[in-house]
Amino acid sequence: MKKFLFTALFAIVGVLAFSQERIAVFPFEDMNNILTRTESVMFYQEFGNEFRNRSPNNVSIVPRQDVERLINVEMAFQLGEFSAREKTAEMNRVLNGTQILSGRIARVDNEIRITVSLFTYPELDWLPGGVSRSVSSTSQLFRIIPELVQSMQDIIVGGGGATQSAARDFLYEIVDGRTVTITGYLGEAAVLNIPSQIDGLLVTAIGDHAFYNCNSLTSVTIPSSVTEIGQFAFAYCSSLTNITIPSSVTEIGDYAFEWCTSLTNVIIPSSVTSIGHGAFSGCSSLTSITVETRNSNYASVDGVLFDKNIQTIIKYPEGRNQRTYVIPSSVMYIGWTAFQASRNLTNVTIPSSVEYIDVAAFYLCSSLTSVTIPSSVITIEDWAFRYCSSLTSVAIPNSVTYIGEFAFGDCYSLTNIAIPSSVTSLGGYAFFGCDNLTNVTLSRRTQVGENAFPDSARITYWD
Repeated sequence: MKKFLFTALFAIVGVLAFSQERIAVFPFEDMNNILTRTESVMFYQEFGNEFRNRSPNNVSIVPRQDVERLINVEMAFQLGEFSAREKTAEMNRVLNGTQILSGRIARVDNEIRITVSLFTYPELDWLPGGVSRSVSSTSQLFRIIPELVQSMQDIIVGGGGATQSAARDFLYEIVDGRTVTITGYLGEAAVLNIPSQIDGLLVTAIGDHAFYNCNSLTSVTIPSSVTEIGQFAFAYCSSLTNITIPSSVTEIGDYAFEWCTSLTNVIIPSSVTSIGHGAFSGCSSLTSITVETRNSNYASVDGVLFDKNIQTIIKYPEGRNQRTYVIPSSVMYIGWTAFQASRNLTNVTIPSSVEYIDVAAFYLCSSLTSVTIPSSVITIEDWAFRYCSSLTSVAIPNSVTYIGEFAFGDCYSLTNIAIPSSVTSLGGYAFFGCDNLTNVTLSRRTQVGENAFPDSARITYWD
């Protein structure tokens, strides 16, 4: 009788809620040994929501919160008298679903391992595919939910669904007859799930400029088959607020997410071994960059991206509302566009460990008022401080031997500059556009490039 009532209750829910093909999401085995009760409920809610939001029109999802409530009502019956497979089959039977999605969350050595699989109903055949991932913490487990869901949806819709979508919306090329590189996107979706297979072949790369200037995109999930994100791949996607980078990606190309002005945070998986120049330059809403630290070539300190040894600062999040920043004393290299367009910064402390300031390192830092370059620095590269329009004072030490082109271009608040005799080469247009610069002191031995100073500047020589 108890079983009948339980079955009838589920049957009513199923009849009212669903009239098409269904995927039932059911309890993962062993997860209570890993997650607290609250975390388990949150995991199911986020997993179910993500799955439902990404599902094609012919698939509907049993709401996890309804299943959770009914499990609580019949906990002793459901968990005490049935094995996991029988339990799942019983639930699926009364809900009249056509497939079951379930899995296991367990600890293996020092890692948390999650596997997700599909089963048929009523045979309970284990379907091909499924995904397995290892993470180092429960927080990372939650972060990979979009990746897990996308992988499972690719399996559910099958090659046909993914191919039809690809044929309509994607441009791509087949590489060596074995893999696919996406080269363009013709659709206007806001939330986009990039397929893992096209024409029966794995999508392994997002090509150069593939989604360049796709302003309709607000959220993109990259499948776990992709290993490479090309140059300018998502550049100028100004509405993009969320990007899921899977743990399969090893390379992020130059300017891959340049001027994604709505992007607020980025998680770099530990698999990434290469991040190109300016990958996140112009991301004016970016407040934090997180790195999954397990065996990673990169690290984040307070949301700032560094190499793993904290010797190179790669990217300071431009959207951070912070007026001062002290660069860690271990840093030797300020990278390409590292502080570009960090408009809230008024002061940056550069430690004596720094030897090199790369191209456009402080480009468009329009609130920066003064810079003291330590005596350890040998080079200020091209465009290093260009358009720092509030910069009134620059102290250049005797260690510097080279100042690049446009290094201080358009710093129109500068009135005086003393270039030490150690500088042997001053790039063209180095102080071009500094219209208020009236006094310049330098050595006659310094090789001065074309239009290095404005016509209004009065030049005095050390020697």
